[in-house]
Amino acid sequence: MTPLLILLGCTSGGTVTAPDTGATTGQDSGTVDVPAPTHLVINTNAGVEQRALDGTLEAVWAWAELTTECGGGCNAEGIQVDGDGLIAAYSKSMTSGGVLRLKAHDGDLVTDWDLQDYSFPHDGITDPSGLGVIIAETFAARILWLDPLDETVHHTLDDTEPTWDYSLPNSLELIAHQDRSYLLMSNRGNDLSGGASTAIDGTLVLWDITEPTAPEQLWAYPESGTVGMPHSPVITRVSGSWVLAYAHTIGVHQSGSDGAGSVGLAVTDDLTVRPSYVGDGILPESLGDIETTRGVALGTDGQLYVTETGARGGTGRLLTATLPALTPQDVTGAYSVDHAQQVYLTLEDAVVLTDELTGAFEPRLWTPSY
Repeated sequence: MTPLLILLGCTSGGTVTAPDTGATTGQDSGTVDVPAPTHLVINTNAGVEQRALDGTLEAVWAWAELTTECGGGCNAEGIQVDGDGLIAAYSKSMTSGGVLRLKAHDGDLVTDWDLQDYSFPHDGITDPSGLGVIIAETFAARILWLDPLDETVHHTLDDTEPTWDYSLPNSLELIAHQDRSYLLMSNRGNDLSGGASTAIDGTLVLWDITEPTAPEQLWAYPESGTVGMPHSPVITRVSGSWVLAYAHTIGVHQSGSDGAGSVGLAVTDDLTVRPSYVGDGILPESLGDIETTRGVALGTDGQLYVTETGARGGTGRLLTATLPALTPQDVTGAYSVDHAQQVYLTLEDAVVLTDELTGAFEPRLWTPSY
């Protein structure tokens, strides 16, 4: 199986100096030069899109060309960089979908394998221990470790785990640090009383999966309360600190099953310690609200990339901004109607890179090698 390669950074070329990036260098500490990503990859309802860092569209791999499941169209879910290829999740409905891998072949990307008929698989990522691919099967309320070639399930993280209390796991992110592997997971919510599309009591969880058949929960965020339907969490080393960024999908207000969102931010000096809330990033008034924040990417230089769906499936935007000051607050960041536990930080230098995304999910930084 192709090993996972996580590419960090956000400049237009050359290298970035990144402390403590064992995931990309195989080293546990120290300062090393890491090649900077040159592009973004974004899952959209049109397909898998390759864009330059300035938002310019360079290539699209349509869903109907990638899988027989999407002849009538599919919705985009998570996307992950995987060595010289990508792992992309898609859904056909709120209860079905699949995960496929794209590999480099003859100057293009082609489907390597395609796992179909899962219960709304929200994300997939290669397991560093060699057990296969890790899939967040959202409406089965579990995470699977399985072989993508024969679909043998090697391990399941679900309610048989004593610390598992999550009914809608959605996005995944893998972090390698000091010879250990960590899985950052978002759970979009648990309360289904108003229907799955209105579940907002979400949380973010970090697991130590160095031993994948014995995962250990290290922390849940926020410290108390919940956040509003989180997606696409990432945690990146920026200026010596670990910065947690997540799509706070309805972090400003809920309207039906969507609403105005923000970019949740928190910081910690120790990856294994729950981050402290910094604030919710919002746009300057001239750019309006983020209409249902769906994804974030964060480079080691502090550059944020943010996608919105435009009220779930409409025309959304790709935005970029630099991190605000990382000052911990005296509140938790938990979402509530009165926002008593939130602080809004205006991303003053935010720029719209494109406003032509259809049903976008998350962006990921990468350097295409096909």
